[in-house]
Amino acid sequence: MTLPWVRLDANIATHDKILELLAHRDGAKAFVLYVSALGYTGGHGTDGHIPTYALKVCHGTQRLAELLIDTKLWIYNGDGGYLIHNWDRYQE
Repeated sequence: MTLPWVRLDANIATHDKILELLAHRDGAKAFVLYVSALGYTGGHGTDGHIPTYALKVCHGTQRLAELLIDTKLWIYNGDGGYLIHNWDRYQE
């Protein structure tokens, strides 16, 4: 099911995982990827899955995806894509 919007915590900028992400040199770029991917998966109804080929349209790269994995915002799912951690817990 596609969503017309996604939930975004009002305190996202001060979440511990986001603060850890932003401490990295390319953390701000990875944050843009994270938020863009929320919209991508909501708009395409992928239930939190981001295929590798979608990184570019979400303003990301493999390196930025690795930062999101390192900070536990994403999970590599082994089939050439990623899962947004806790997608099913916070999105409809």
